[in-house]
Amino acid sequence: FFFANKIPNFLRRLFAEGAFSQAFVPVLTENHAQGDMDKTRELIARAAGTLGVIVSIVTVLGVLGSGVVTALFGFGWFLDWMHGGPAAEKFELASLMLKITFPYLWFITFVALSGAILNTLGKFAVSSFTPVFLNVMIILAAWFISPQMSQPEIGLAIGVFLGGLVQFLFQIPFLIKAGVMVKPKWGWRDPGVVKIRTLMIPALFGVSVSQINLLFDTFIA
Repeated sequence: FFFANKIPNFLRRLFAEGAFSQAFVPVLTENHAQGDMDKTRELIARAAGTLGVIVSIVTVLGVLGSGVVTALFGFGWFLDWMHGGPAAEKFELASLMLKITFPYLWFITFVALSGAILNTLGKFAVSSFTPVFLNVMIILAAWFISPQMSQPEIGLAIGVFLGGLVQFLFQIPFLIKAGVMVKPKWGWRDPGVVKIRTLMIPALFGVSVSQINLLFDTFIA
């Protein structure tokens, strides 16, 4: 469970709550300060659409290639699996759990995006309270789902998935109320998105170095 939860959280800190947020918030704040909500909504739509496509591709690849990811970061388990060793079952279980937890990346990316939008509009309480749902769903899954599973760890992975889903759904009414629930649009060449991309480059490098080091230190330990 620790392994299956670590990978999507690593990508979350790298993209959603890391480099992307550091680049998106200043651009959104600058745009919103101009007082034109139509332009603000257009920026949100373009940013959400572009980010959504990228994260959807990463998520699908992560789910389909969970075995490859598990082999890369759990190489000892992979070797045991190849040779029928005692940890072979751990490799298969970790790969299965990663399939379940990887979509959490998609949900939490949009949770982070929504939180940044609501914070910019002065709605701080919503994004502050939202993370509670992840812990609640994991606890509920441990109580009610894990005991029903032949491999209880899978219940915790389901809890992570449900936690991401509930966080995502929880913020939607507040986005609607604030008038910023927009239809995502592809906007790779949109001026606002280009500015976000430009700001992301140094932020991505800085965040990625620390997160990659932390990830490898964790698995080596």
